[in-house]
Amino acid sequence: MAETDVCASIGPSAQAEMTPSEMLKVKVCPQTANGTSNFVYLGEVKQLVGLCAWWAFKTWGKYNRAYTFTKRIESFTEHCNLGKIPLTVLYLNQDGLPLGMASLRSNDGIRPDIGPWLGSVYVDPSVRRLGIGAKLVKEIERKAKELGYEKIFLLTYEETLPNWYLKLGWKETGEDVCHGNPVTVMEIDLG
Repeated sequence: MAETDVCASIGPSAQAEMTPSEMLKVKVCPQTANGTSNFVYLGEVKQLVGLCAWWAFKTWGKYNRAYTFTKRIESFTEHCNLGKIPLTVLYLNQDGLPLGMASLRSNDGIRPDIGPWLGSVYVDPSVRRLGIGAKLVKEIERKAKELGYEKIFLLTYEETLPNWYLKLGWKETGEDVCHGNPVTVMEIDLG
């Protein structure tokens, strides 16, 4: 999908007049961030729904062709919550620019008998390997515990990511298939 097509499909509620690269330059008012942390919830900055949808679409769209960019926008619009799931947290740099996201949702495409699920962990490629992804995961863990969950789960399509999650305290629980693709399922006890 061309960048101009992306802009056209984002819609007026999520900055239709901006290109995805311009969305990366959107500064979030520092007062919006939670205290002195670098986190802000999508429910506090709904104008970034389109950016979150774009990140998810370009990163994981190849695994489920039916989950179009428009459906990603609809999904992230539903993530505009603060005290209930689904929700998405964004990481901001010191200038208020969004650099990454992570979500907590009741289901992530498999195993409706368990949940909630950590998903959509994304960090801008220009700032990877600086610990932002780990901070996003820990913030989702903290929020899940605050909401009363004792355990959360995740799935990953990437073969290298289980080792990264193991370093963060997660454990592998098995393999599964999501949208026809093999995935590793992991969990963490929040107790």
